[in-house]
This record gives sequence, C-alpha cells and structure tokens, in this order.
Amino acid sequence: MRFVCRLMGWSLITLLWTAPASGDPVAVEWDTIATHPNLYDDPGAVDRESVGLIVSNHGEMGHAGLGGANMDFVASGFECGTRPEDAVYLYSGSPYVILADDSYGANALLTCSYGQIDDTRPYSWVPTGEPGSIGGGFTPCPYRPGPITLGKFLSRNGAIAMERTYHPPLYSDGARNFIIVETKLYSGDGQPHNHLTAGSVMDWNIPSDSANMNTSGDTWDGWGGFVYMQGTDTAMSEACQPNVGRFAAEVFGGVATVAEFAAFGRCANGSEYWSCWSGSQKLLRDTNLARDGVTVIDPPQPDARAWWDDIGANPELHSNTTAEDQAIWLTYIYNYYLGAQDTLWFWSVLAAVPDGTVHDLQSVVSEAKVWCTEVIRECQADCQFCRTGNANGMGGDEPTIGDISTLIDAKFITGTCDGIIQCLEEADVNQSGGSGPTCDDITISDIAMLIDYLFITGPSLGLPLCNH
Repeated sequence: MRFVCRLMGWSLITLLWTAPASGDPVAVEWDTIATHPNLYDDPGAVDRESVGLIVSNHGEMGHAGLGGANMDFVASGFECGTRPEDAVYLYSGSPYVILADDSYGANALLTCSYGQIDDTRPYSWVPTGEPGSIGGGFTPCPYRPGPITLGKFLSRNGAIAMERTYHPPLYSDGARNFIIVETKLYSGDGQPHNHLTAGSVMDWNIPSDSANMNTSGDTWDGWGGFVYMQGTDTAMSEACQPNVGRFAAEVFGGVATVAEFAAFGRCANGSEYWSCWSGSQKLLRDTNLARDGVTVIDPPQPDARAWWDDIGANPELHSNTTAEDQAIWLTYIYNYYLGAQDTLWFWSVLAAVPDGTVHDLQSVVSEAKVWCTEVIRECQADCQFCRTGNANGMGGDEPTIGDISTLIDAKFITGTCDGIIQCLEEADVNQSGGSGPTCDDITISDIAMLIDYLFITGPSLGLPLCNH
C-alpha cells in the first residue's frame, strides 16, 4: 500500500485544516530503534532474531518502505532473501485520530501521518520538538540504547496532542523481535473534545513472492484478539523460504486514564485498568478502495466518515484471506469524551516472525506483554507467557519433560499446587478450568495431553491457548 492517506476529494477538509498548530512546529526528524545493541554492526554479532524500526517526530514509522529498519530481519542476519522487498515488513504506520461533531460521525476529520515522510499534508501530524529524544537518523550511526521518545506532535488544528515512546527489549532473555509502543493522548488546546476515535493504522508489506500481496487472519492470544498479516507464495516459487511462514502484527495491550492511575496505582486492577482486551481492528483492502473487501469507499480514502461508520458498525476483528495489498486499522478508543485535563495512555506490541507459524507469533506477543508488565510498568506478571504446558514456569519456550514432572509432583507426590505450579492458567493444559482454574482443574488429563504432545502425536496439532 504505497499511499493510503493521499489527497483525494479533500478540498473542503483542506480549507478546514489550514489553521496553524499551537506550539512551535519543527522540522521532521528520524531515529532508529533497535532490539539488539549490535544490530547494525556485523550480522554475526547478533545472537537471535532482532529487529529495528525507523520512526519520526511526526508519528510516521517505516519511512514509507525505506528498508532495513522496517521490523525486518536483514540486519540481524536471519533474512535469506536478497530482494529490496525482503528488507521491509512494515512499510508505513502512524497513530490516527478522528474527531466528529456527533456520535454519527458528522464532519469527521482524520489526522494521520501514514505513508508520509513529511508533514505537508493537510491531515498529517505536526511535530513540535518537545520534549522528545529523537534525532539519531537512520543507522548505521552510534547506537543509543534504551527507549526513543517522539515528543509532542499535534493535529493540524492543534486540538489533539500525542506523545510516543518506543521501548526495545534490549535485555530480555527471550525473543527480541518485538517493540513495545507507549502512546500518550491529551487535549492539545486545553479544551474538551467529544466524539474522539483514536488508534493506529499499519501497512504491513510482509515479504511475498508478489510484492505487497499479503493475506490476513485473526486469532486469540490468551490476552486478547488480534489481526495479523502473513506473507504469500505463488505456484512453483523458488524463493529462499516459504513466505507463508512470515508474520507480523500490532497487538493492543491496554489503556489507562489519569483517574485510573490515581485510583488504582501503577500495578493494580490489571485486568481492567490495563484493559487486557483488544480494540476493534478494521481491515482495509486498498486495491479497489474498499473496506473489508466488500464496501467501496466513496469518496475515496482517506474518508474519515467511512472509517467512523465502519468501526462503529463492525467493532470486531476482521481479516481477509485474499492475497492483496492490505492494511490494518487498530482502534484504541471509539467515540470517546476527552476532558480538557484528561490524559490517556495506551500501549501496544509490534511483533514479527521471519519463519514460523501463527502460534510462534502468539508466543512472541505473550512474551512481549509480560516483558512490558514487568520491565516497563515494573509490576509482577501473574503468569509468564500464556503458554499452555509451561507448568514449571521456565518461560515461553516449548514444553519439556520437566513440565510433566511438575504436574505429576503437584498431583500425585506433594499433592498440592502451592509452591510448585506458578501459573495455573498455563499448567491447565486442556484449559478445562477456563479463565480462572484452580488446582482441582489440573488433572491426569492435562498430563496425558502433554505426554501426547511431546512423545506421541507430536506438536503438529498444537496445544490449546490460554483463556485468561
């Protein structure tokens, strides 16, 4: 998708959006976040799948397909392809907001920097340069470990302000093919704003035999549902690997308000305060300017009213198995009243898998959410990676005979789960206890299922996903 937010049918909106933004606009700058400190050194210095992402102070990420810093695996040495297309997983992405006059979306106005390497469009975010830590440019350059903060950027009329911070898991012991995105949203002009919709739009161009032609699917990862993008293959392909093994997604992690911070603190009320559910995710089929591959967008995109109507009418997960150019609109909030002094914090996961399965992507996402809880929020996650079969709490890898021994010990030797099983949701292999299992739900059936998975049928059928 080479340009979703293009200027088509926008003469009236252009007039409405020519008011200058409050604050002091600054030039668009770029920086590159990486999940390994040696990612852009010699590939041999990187010991696992790692990714980098170029981001800007006007909200765009991916630099419209720059290549090599696009959630791809070229720099880490895990990419076998040599085409320019193999150096891009995320072509372009941006946070977006839609402001409307009423709940029906009247006079809806869209702000996003999707596909834009500058801020000249009448609907793009405007950088202000405060506070921010951006400015390193594209690698190779001296690596700056730690998070990158975009600083404050504004909608063109100054009504809505955003700040973003990208957190790389530089010191995690597991996968490094994810980045945590923390987004702060508040009033830019000190006034309340009703009928606000906000989220993120992502154009994943997963490497495929035919460039940009992806399929998408939706799945449940145990913490919430999400839509993912997948590469595609053509008949008699001689590519270096099956592209159907390539995946990527942005997964919603949670939301908090000022009031919730004050009432519950940073770690309390984890299931609601950080909202372990997914926002609405809308799939755009760009090829014929249609939503969900069916309804033609009229007038052509970007039509804020079209997105408003579609999100409101179809607030569930949507995917499209047709191989074509697709993008995902992930909705954080819909038709929200933003008080003059209110602030919303959102966090989401950007994740990619170079050669694996949907289950591998789910495992990366689950690990990323735990890492965010424990490292960024500095809270204790109740369970590890939402990996059924992980009875001994040893992490997000494949279950082993050690997990079987732990289950046998808890049920038939020691006779209690206390102090032996850290996470009942993961030890309840068949998920018979639902979202809140007790030790009574851990039975011989769970042991038998794990034995079958490891030594008889094998992992081809997989294990159930966590329900918590």
